[in-house]
Amino acid sequence: MTANTSTLTKDNYQEYEDLSIFPTNELVSFFTSLPKVKTLNILRDFDQNFILRFLDDSPEHLSIQWKSSLKFKSGTVGELMQPAALVLNENETVEDAITKIKTIHKQKLFTYGMVVDDANVVTGVLVFKDVFYHEPNEKIKNICFKNPIYLDAEADILETYNKIASEQIPEFPVVDSERKLLGTLRGKHIVDAYALKLVRRAA
Repeated sequence: MTANTSTLTKDNYQEYEDLSIFPTNELVSFFTSLPKVKTLNILRDFDQNFILRFLDDSPEHLSIQWKSSLKFKSGTVGELMQPAALVLNENETVEDAITKIKTIHKQKLFTYGMVVDDANVVTGVLVFKDVFYHEPNEKIKNICFKNPIYLDAEADILETYNKIASEQIPEFPVVDSERKLLGTLRGKHIVDAYALKLVRRAA
């Protein structure tokens, strides 16, 4: 089967032995229709030279995210994390937070502002509605939720799922060994990764 006979979709991609025959725009459309963990598994199977060319030709926001993910081992938290959409220094104000929020693209999916100190260590998360109940000059460190649950970028995703499965939290900060912010991970992506692992084990 050749690339000209059909549009590549999540329903027919397994019919093709070599997905690299498809143009970049079609691959990007296909990958963004899949759970992130499945996209990364497919990318890892490509020839390294092809991956580099494909990532260079992909939209910048996706390329940055996929390159970051592929630096981490398969099955880790870091592999699935994404850049934090909103990072706030704890000494910034409510007014600063509102200004930053307005610069974020409306289609960007995120839940919290990640609050850090001057060393980029996570100290809290900001719930957006809280900014409406405080004065513009109030510091973020005084209104954020302190000591949030954070995830280790090098941690196994299945072990992480078992630890946070009972938590109804949509988004987690991801940190390094010094608790410095690296990115965020949505709870849905953890569940997707866990479900895919179970399917593979059952196969």
